[in-house]
Amino acid sequence: MHHNIPARDPSIDLIPPVIDGLRIPARFVASVSLERDQENCLRVAGFTPWAGTLPAPQRFTAFIRDGGVWHYFHFMEAVIWLLALRRRYLPGAVLERVVFAYPWNNHTQNNVQKHLLWTLVPGLPIVDSGCMIPMEFTRVLVIDREWQQTNINKYLESSLGFAAPAVRDMSARVRRVVRAQMDVNSGGAARILYVRRPPPRCLVAEAEAELLRALARFGEVMICDFAAVPWAQQVRLAAAHDVMVGVHGNGLTNALWMRPGSLLLELFPDGVRHYDYQLFAELAGLAYAGFSGDRVFAAFSRDGDAHGHAETKTNPVCAVPPMLAEVLGQHLAR
Repeated sequence: MHHNIPARDPSIDLIPPVIDGLRIPARFVASVSLERDQENCLRVAGFTPWAGTLPAPQRFTAFIRDGGVWHYFHFMEAVIWLLALRRRYLPGAVLERVVFAYPWNNHTQNNVQKHLLWTLVPGLPIVDSGCMIPMEFTRVLVIDREWQQTNINKYLESSLGFAAPAVRDMSARVRRVVRAQMDVNSGGAARILYVRRPPPRCLVAEAEAELLRALARFGEVMICDFAAVPWAQQVRLAAAHDVMVGVHGNGLTNALWMRPGSLLLELFPDGVRHYDYQLFAELAGLAYAGFSGDRVFAAFSRDGDAHGHAETKTNPVCAVPPMLAEVLGQHLAR
């Protein structure tokens, strides 16, 4: 049972099991009992289904089972699911606590997980498998990555039909709390943020110099290593720019804090394509283009193998994509 969705009755489920033909990796249950596995992580041992005759709950607990939450991108996937499902199916309900099945905060990533959750819900009780906690909870939204069904190995795919309002609300709240400046550019030089990454998956020095020269023709370019600045400053930097450019990597998660209508340009090693930050752009209302050699990927495009990975996924990017300047110029001319 631990690796499959529990049996559902669509007539009584608070959250439908399938949306737009894709299985939803979540279920709302009346009660759940948890147990620890051999690695001291938590999983569902049993549950009581939500009765369709009950009114929508006023308070609830979220249980998130995703082993990747220590990673900024995967953490944001889980948070987006939580916020989108709450907005759509639990309107007005108070989130009492979040229980993570795995260790969830990563101090090596500037504690972005902790800062983000407490920005959204100040003082929210957050526990994980390392805490001594009750193993029985009532009124529980269970989100389990293993229940995903998607063609691209990113479990936000089945949320695209309804999650965008929650993502944009989240982005606006985060920008407001950290006092981010995001003045609309009224025809002046474009504000371009180049996100630098460490080796091996980065632009080689010659290509980076060429890229910076190309970008400078379109506006003011700032170079940033997000890993070197606190999370709130990461938000402010993203919000203050019209364009974000970078090699595929965790720092591009910060595109979520850009103004809707801004542009994200993502560079991949030859032969590689991932959908991580393209999905964020689609949900946040950003323009998007990804580049892998001569190939250009637009927002909402889907091709390549199911996972979007390749053996060369950590190779450096050795040349500026030939279409990048044209795509950027077309966007700025609108």
